[in-house]
Order: sequence, then C-alpha cells, then structure tokens
Amino acid sequence: MKNTVKLVLGDWSHDGHGMSEVKSINCTHTLKELEKAYKLGTSKVGFDFSKYVARNYRENILDANLVKRLRDHGLKMEFEFGEKELFGQEKEFGFVFLGKDDFCRIYLFICQLGNPKIEYIEVESDEDELYIGGYGLF
Repeated sequence: MKNTVKLVLGDWSHDGHGMSEVKSINCTHTLKELEKAYKLGTSKVGFDFSKYVARNYRENILDANLVKRLRDHGLKMEFEFGEKELFGQEKEFGFVFLGKDDFCRIYLFICQLGNPKIEYIEVESDEDELYIGGYGLF
C-alpha cells in the first residue's frame, strides 16, 4: 500500500475544546481518492456520516436508524451502550455510543462502499491529514 493518509478526528483547528487525535493509515488510494469514494459512499447510505455524527462537544452517539442503514449496506460492528453490548437492541435504546476507533472504521467503511477496491491498514506516520469529523468524541 503506497499511500499514507492521516485521518484527523475532533477539534482539528483547536478553536473549541482543543482535543483531537490523528489516525494514520496506509492505503491503496490517495487522500483525494478517499474523499471521492466517501462522497460516493454517502450517496449509497443516504446520509453524510461526518456531517451529522459527533458534530458537537461530547455528542458521540449514532442514531439506531443510521446504524440500521449502515448494517443494511454490510457494516459488521458491535456497538456499546454504557456497559452493555447493543447488538440487535438499537431500537429499544434509540442510539449507540461511538468511540474514536468506531468513528474511523465507519468512515472508512463508507469510503469502501464508494470504492470497493480501497484497502487500508492503520500505521504510525507524519504524512498529509484528512479531517473526518468527530468533534463530539472528545
């Protein structure tokens, strides 16, 4: 995998709560290709994950209806509600809590929906950064 991309979560500009984290990936595609694939993926799932999820401080939840949409497109993830696993219980509670790793996995899943040829692995690096949202995760 020839491309290294940094995914920036949280307050990338440090003009709010000032907390952010960078996840680096080695990827088969460039940053621009990831952005294009993400846009194509959002049209498939019917919502812009980065725009609508974790936008505000400490707002790290994902609505159960959006979880269902993602699962209908093949997302295979377990989610957490406090101390309990929520697999199959999202409708009862109405939402699931997201962590930073969950946010990245879902973002990249949507990219792969837009371009199934995308492959990646998480690495340590200092290459270009791509802000993917998640302000409310911190």
